[in-house]
Amino acid sequence: MEYLCGRSTSSARAALRLIRLGFYDEALGLCRSLGEVANLLHLFSIDRTTFGTWKALSRSERLREFSPLKIRTLLEERGSGPHIDQERYRLLSKRAAHVNPSTRPQAHNILGIPSAGSVVQEEGLLVSINELALPMALVALFGTQLLELERDVQMEIFSAARSLVEFIGRATICDIAAYHDSIIQKPKVKGGA
Repeated sequence: MEYLCGRSTSSARAALRLIRLGFYDEALGLCRSLGEVANLLHLFSIDRTTFGTWKALSRSERLREFSPLKIRTLLEERGSGPHIDQERYRLLSKRAAHVNPSTRPQAHNILGIPSAGSVVQEEGLLVSINELALPMALVALFGTQLLELERDVQMEIFSAARSLVEFIGRATICDIAAYHDSIIQKPKVKGGA
């Protein structure tokens, strides 16, 4: 459990560095991986037996029995839908993990103009930060429960996770395309009607 939380921390720090450098696609790839860990820890927290099962399986069995899709399904079956749901996971995969004919590198702007390398883009910055905040808050919440830390330490971490969630903005991988479409449909005109 400590290794899962430690890996999440390292991935989050790496994502922050990539965001600061303007490599948003790469940061979102790490956010996708963090979302997988967040859902996995969520499953472990509601069914403690799954952690032992997960550890005991061979690599191929673990990939089959605990794939991201399978974990989301298991969470839904237990009446606790995944926080990193199918739509968010699909969009992160499409954007940052799996290339396809419509892949445009670093195109985090209203016109979808791609760029090679590091270019600071407001939408990319906001989406990446918000997509990083959600799984990290969940890893903190579920990881703290699973590690059975001292009560005062748990409360401090829960408080920080709650604050993080409260500050997550609306610029997310799930909402940015609709925002861009709304601006294109009805552009704001400076100075009046």
